[in-house]
Amino acid sequence: MKSSVVVIGLFFVFQMGFGQHFLTPADSLSIKRRNAVFASHTLGGIGTLSYLSIAWYGAEQQSRFHWFNDNDQWLGMDKWGHAITAYQITRIGEMNYKWTGCSAIRSRRNAALTSLIFLSSIEILDGFSPLWGASWGDLLSNVSGIGLAYFNNENHLIQYNMKFSFRPNNISDYRPEVLGSNLLEQSLKNYNGQTYWLTFSHKNIVPWLGFSMGYGADGMTGGKENVEINEAGENVPNFIRTPITRLSLDVQLDKIHTSYPWLNTVLKGMSFIKIPFPSIDYRWKEGKLGASWY
Repeated sequence: MKSSVVVIGLFFVFQMGFGQHFLTPADSLSIKRRNAVFASHTLGGIGTLSYLSIAWYGAEQQSRFHWFNDNDQWLGMDKWGHAITAYQITRIGEMNYKWTGCSAIRSRRNAALTSLIFLSSIEILDGFSPLWGASWGDLLSNVSGIGLAYFNNENHLIQYNMKFSFRPNNISDYRPEVLGSNLLEQSLKNYNGQTYWLTFSHKNIVPWLGFSMGYGADGMTGGKENVEINEAGENVPNFIRTPITRLSLDVQLDKIHTSYPWLNTVLKGMSFIKIPFPSIDYRWKEGKLGASWY
């Protein structure tokens, strides 16, 4: 199984987000700042793609470019990962361009284009891999995430943000090679513990407090279907594969403004994380309503 695209997104989000925002955005276009942003985006993108070409594809014999339909795998969790990654890359990129003094609309356009080029490049690399291929589902998810970021105007009364949360579970113990053998690997590869959120808040009514709708899944030991025997030859329990809908509250960290520019930067950079609150969960396959902490 290919590692979740979240690992790429978080690397690129932090590269883009924490490099530029310790200073106040320029009142007009600054050529020096613009060049600095272009350079950091270019080097960050090339560096990430170079790492992936070695870490993911380096040991493989490349195939001819081809398409691969993986839309029915992992109950759609991978597609949500693509969408949130695209959203956060575009959001941080927009802040970068605003720091240069670009107008709001031009900053959004530049960020959307940067995100599209970067994520499409990853799909092209996938297309030459014999183990998988380029995915139309991934591309559509990328475009959806970019579109959500592009149309999220900070002047709108209703603000929203795409977020990520992870809660460990024991399903990864049965397939550590696939679902992760430690907490870091599990947070990226174990879709059973991941939840992807869309958090809404009102600009004029406690703007930092939001209402969240989340999508998760559970009971998955394989992509399309569960396995009976793992890589070590051990029996794997027959878990029930089920999508999960969650409703919860959240804190919009990027809506908290302090007098310290560095702290505002940290809050914005960390705003892709869903703050834990009690959650109402509905497990669709089992028809069960429950509660948890996510």
